[in-house]
Amino acid sequence: MSKIVESHYLESKYNNRDKLFTHFKAHMTARKLLLDRNADKYLRYSVRFLIIATLGLLIGVPLFLIYMSAIYFIIIFLVVIFCFLMSLLFASKSVKASNEYIISKYPYYRNLIIKKPKTYSKEVLTALRCDEIYKNINTWEIKYIDIDDLIEYYDVKGEDLKNSKWYPITLWSLIIFPVYGEFIASLYSKTTTVIASSVLFLVLIFLGTILFWFINKFRLIISAFLLFESDNYKELVDILKIIKTFPKS
Repeated sequence: MSKIVESHYLESKYNNRDKLFTHFKAHMTARKLLLDRNADKYLRYSVRFLIIATLGLLIGVPLFLIYMSAIYFIIIFLVVIFCFLMSLLFASKSVKASNEYIISKYPYYRNLIIKKPKTYSKEVLTALRCDEIYKNINTWEIKYIDIDDLIEYYDVKGEDLKNSKWYPITLWSLIIFPVYGEFIASLYSKTTTVIASSVLFLVLIFLGTILFWFINKFRLIISAFLLFESDNYKELVDILKIIKTFPKS
């Protein structure tokens, strides 16, 4: 007697590709594979200090520009530098703890860890993901002949998600930058001497450089939240491209 199919979609490879992605997103993140409790704790401390430093700049710089007070400048500078150094310290401790965890749990991958690393071992993460999916690919009833279709599907899906997530941020930037430009112009209009204008210019250059650096770092944090799923699609595409070169099981 033939099997009665309740849903052809659920029985097809199109459902299996979602099962694979769900497993990848839930169980194969860098945090799950590379970080133990200590490494994760240090990472959270690092992110918190970086957020505080960035918020300190975003709030403190306008206050300084409004009141032009040396006290505000000194406070902003000390708080930002302290938080930045603490963020670097805990990030370094997290990477070190991660590498120690990798060596203890995956000793056969220890040669992939570079000396004096500045970030988590991407090569070890790639190796773990490739081996995990390669060994268990039959779990999702995926055949090697379908890998090219999966790569194309995940690639398009990730790009669509990325565009939809970044659109509100781009729109907000287009609105806020002209407003910020008007604010700077109003500050210049209040200066009455060439010396005052020159000092203001140098201060703005200095603070703008620091602000740009921190916004760029803060962007990585925003991306981690906004583009988490999109990045997972891209990473899975890269993993499947590598698996294509493995012997067919």
